[in-house]
Amino acid sequence: MNKELLVNGAAVFMHALNYKLIGRRVPLMVSVGLTRKCNLRCPFCYAVDSGDNSAEISAEQLLNYIDQFIALGTRIFLLQGGEPLLRKELKELIAHIKNK
Repeated sequence: MNKELLVNGAAVFMHALNYKLIGRRVPLMVSVGLTRKCNLRCPFCYAVDSGDNSAEISAEQLLNYIDQFIALGTRIFLLQGGEPLLRKELKELIAHIKNK
C-alpha cells in the first residue's frame, strides 16, 4: 500500500477519533478558490469572470491559508476557480500542498 495513503488514512482516523472522544472538529477537506478567471463559457456554470484582477488573492496569501489549514489537520484540498489552470502559480501551490 502507498505510504502517503496510509499516513493520510491514519490522520483522518485520528481526527475522527478525536471528534468522537472530545468533540474537536477538524476541516479534513477544504475547497480553495484560486481564481475567478475563466476562458470557457459553459452554459451550466455559475462562475462569472468579471475581468477585475484586483479581486484575486495573492499567491503568498493562498500559501499562508494553506499552511493554516494544514496546521489544523486538513488533509484534502480541492483547487477550484473559475478555471484553476489559468492561475500562473498553480504548479507552486500544488507542490507546496504535496510537500506539506
